[in-house]
Amino acid sequence: MRWMLTQLARIKRRDEKAIVFCEFKELQRTIQRAIAERLGFVAEIINGDTSAGTETNNRQKRLRVFNKQPVLGSSSFPRWRLALV
Repeated sequence: MRWMLTQLARIKRRDEKAIVFCEFKELQRTIQRAIAERLGFVAEIINGDTSAGTETNNRQKRLRVFNKQPVLGSSSFPRWRLALV
């Protein structure tokens, strides 16, 4: 966890984006909390619980927003700096 947070801090300093892949949903939530505490932003979680349908906040829309986001450290997109998939 320490190594990953260090890498994410470096990515943020370089104005880049990141996607973290996790196998377990509880691990996603643990990482999300650690990122909020140490890096100061809320990482978006996208998993099987995320709707794939036509709802306004579905998986495809979330991924499109992430792809359009300029950088990991962008203040314009406070929730879309990192996706936990």
